[in-house]
Amino acid sequence: MTNVVKRKVVFYFPWREVSGGPYYLTRLADKLAENSSFEVYYTDYEKGLSDKLLKNPLVKKIEVGEHDFGIHMDNEPVLLITPIYWACWLPSMHPDSKILFFNWHNSCISVLKKVWDINNKLITDFLRIVKSTNSVFFADYSHRMAQNTKNIIFDECYVPVVMKRKSKFASSKLVKIGEINIAVLGRLCLDKIYSIIDLLNHFNRLDFFSKKHIYIIGSGEDKEKIHPNDFPNLIIHFMGTVTSNKLDEFLSTKVDVLFAMGTSILEGAAIKLPSVIIPHNVVPFTCNKYVYLQDTIKYCLGWFDTQIEELNLNTRSLKEIIEDIYIRNQKKKLGEDAYKYFIKNHTIESVIGNLTDAMKRTSFTYRDFKIFNNKINNMYRKCKRWKVMGVSIVTLFKNRDNDIRINIFNIIPLLYYKQSKERKTKILYFWKIPLLTFTNKKNGSVVKVNVTFILKIIKWIKGR
Repeated sequence: MTNVVKRKVVFYFPWREVSGGPYYLTRLADKLAENSSFEVYYTDYEKGLSDKLLKNPLVKKIEVGEHDFGIHMDNEPVLLITPIYWACWLPSMHPDSKILFFNWHNSCISVLKKVWDINNKLITDFLRIVKSTNSVFFADYSHRMAQNTKNIIFDECYVPVVMKRKSKFASSKLVKIGEINIAVLGRLCLDKIYSIIDLLNHFNRLDFFSKKHIYIIGSGEDKEKIHPNDFPNLIIHFMGTVTSNKLDEFLSTKVDVLFAMGTSILEGAAIKLPSVIIPHNVVPFTCNKYVYLQDTIKYCLGWFDTQIEELNLNTRSLKEIIEDIYIRNQKKKLGEDAYKYFIKNHTIESVIGNLTDAMKRTSFTYRDFKIFNNKINNMYRKCKRWKVMGVSIVTLFKNRDNDIRINIFNIIPLLYYKQSKERKTKILYFWKIPLLTFTNKKNGSVVKVNVTFILKIIKWIKGR
């Protein structure tokens, strides 16, 4: 009996903050590892969030740090799964390794273009390669729309966001008669904060009941943008980060309807709580148009306020939603409808097949990527030569990342100073051997000398 060679699959998304992304990817990794055809790896920091999220012991962790983001799997091909806006940060791999990108945010391509620091022509060239190699899947339709261009229309390849089934369900009764109790769930970051502020504005203007409670569940650097005094008709509760069983308990007993986007909205649907998707943007906006989860299309769990018309969504005002729950007594029905939609579209069992299909489709290799990336570097590379009688004695190359290489006679490497943007470490190489390492830290820079190499040089000199 011959041993079956397993295909190595690496999820590449080291991330420190509590957010929907790691929950989505770790659930996919756990389920994929159940398939005996795959050997699954997950990339994260030491003591990272994935340590708590991964449940399948078959998933192997690749640990990265501030100074080394490599996966160190250059000897054999792997399949790397990573967000498309990380294309500029791919780790070194075997040339035949396959790459599968995913798009889970409307700003993915604009972020990639900015971080990669490339022009419109180059980003278009990259997208053409991605399309021709079938190397991207989307979390939902709105993300596909955001990545489409006038001339590049991507196939509808979706791997929806997933949520685990829950054992606890929300009460079908109102939390308290005569009061409104709603919650908004999500990180308090730039792409969500203005959604919350807009919701607070509309909620503040409603004249239903004397007590209107809103629980803001989540934390983040943009919390300071919310000024409670601007909403005198509301009782605002900042709950901080609440997860797992504590979140289920809170939502099921203290809340009548959840407002959120992305993975967060499924937290409500999974416990049969009415769940409403809120629009978002990275700038202040006004949009009193909300969508029940069960009324969305093609797995969409969020959208820019400017995409609503194009998506042709069935929207309701905040006033209509409050009336549905508190006047028409539809909390139970709306919660059950959200739950049915969740079971059909966002459980891991309903989604994992989509992932394996996407894995089969991609033909984008690391070799392809290197060819394209070298094209970018060559466009930005500067070269200066010092010649004697027409012969290049010393050649200095400088690329777009300010990496500097000095060659003798144009081909013999002498010094190489690598100054990578995304890593906080800079290394000076002598004849391809690391000589000095410079590390930027909060309390200043640290210089590390390759003592072994220095001792070898001294020994060689003494031997002369």
